[in-house]
Amino acid sequence: MSKNALTTYQFPTQMQWEYHQLMNSKESFLKNLSSAEQRKLEALYVELTNAWQRNHTETLNQALETKYQELREIQQIIKSDCADFRKSTEESLSANIQKKKQKLNTNMSSLAERKKNFEQSQLQRNLILSEKQQTLTQKRQTLAENQDFLNLESQRKSQALDEVEEKLNEKKQLLTETLELKNEELSKFIKIQTTYQADLQDLKQQLNASLQLLQTEKEQKLAEYKNLESNYQQDLKKIEQNLKADLSNYEEKLLQKLKQEILQEIQNCPEELKEYFLREEHSQISMKESLLSKETKERWNALTRGLSRIGLDKKGVDPAKFIELMEQHTLLNSN
Repeated sequence: MSKNALTTYQFPTQMQWEYHQLMNSKESFLKNLSSAEQRKLEALYVELTNAWQRNHTETLNQALETKYQELREIQQIIKSDCADFRKSTEESLSANIQKKKQKLNTNMSSLAERKKNFEQSQLQRNLILSEKQQTLTQKRQTLAENQDFLNLESQRKSQALDEVEEKLNEKKQLLTETLELKNEELSKFIKIQTTYQADLQDLKQQLNASLQLLQTEKEQKLAEYKNLESNYQQDLKKIEQNLKADLSNYEEKLLQKLKQEILQEIQNCPEELKEYFLREEHSQISMKESLLSKETKERWNALTRGLSRIGLDKKGVDPAKFIELMEQHTLLNSN
């Protein structure tokens, strides 16, 4: 341990020996005791262990010594770093000072050259300025001469302006008189206009009254016309209904007459079909036609089969002869 190490508390040697003896003889003691006594002894051993472990001074001393050594190492590093930093800073400052000296010398030489150039340019400016002053003097003389001429012109124009102003005043007076006359005429016109407006208003009122009267008469006439129109419409409907009835009766009579004429032309028409025709039952007529057609077809087929039985063909036989043969065949079959 170093000379700077801290002293720590140590248990007496006798106490340490007794503690180790007790811990080593724990198992042998427990074997010879009952369960309750074993639990009690276990609790006592736990308390003894806790009391023994409360002395952490040795561990803390070791940790403190380690931290102290680390601190000393850090201090040494800081000292060495400070020396290096000081040295590098001095070198950097020296280099910067040297650069600034060089830059200053360069600027001084440049400034001297610029000063020389400025002096030369100043001499040139002075020469130019003297020339301009001479030119300015000449221009001043010319301006003085021009000023005299302008003064004469100004006097002449002033006289002309006075004459023009006098003429303008005369015209102004004339215009004033004319304006007064026009104002008088305007006042007269306003009076006439006022009278005209009053007359116009009266006329408008009269016209409005007349219009209202005419509107009332118009509405009355329209009402009368509507009544007449309604009556005419009713009469027209009645006439139309009568005409339709007469026309229907006339058509019915003509139709009946036409039907009678048609039936007179058809002498052999059955009475049943006549009744259907007169009652206009066309569906019954069509049905009757279908039945007759079907019956005729069936009879025709029967005739064909009968001729085939007797060895005749309907194509080569005259219809009258064909019917005669069929009747004979029917008589033979009946006998």
